[in-house]
Amino acid sequence: IEDFSEIVIYPNPSSLNFFNIRALNLEIGNYWLDVLDLSGKLIHHEMLYISGDFVELKKEINDLKSQIYHISLYNENVKFDTKFIKM
Repeated sequence: IEDFSEIVIYPNPSSLNFFNIRALNLEIGNYWLDVLDLSGKLIHHEMLYISGDFVELKKEINDLKSQIYHISLYNENVKFDTKFIKM
């Protein structure tokens, strides 16, 4: 099975108080969003419901310090990992 899913975190890097998640062609259902600092400490954990082939979500990050973070979006079938830079 070919996977045509695409997940993008933007803007990255960001000096703004939010980032966007754009997801294309993801299976409908519940996904976990984790934000970890570079030491591996869990900073944020929440469940998101993906409801269609194209989803765009805005996540507030007012409480994040300026540094690099690891972001994961996953469920039992899919896992997306990337780094995010908060300036």
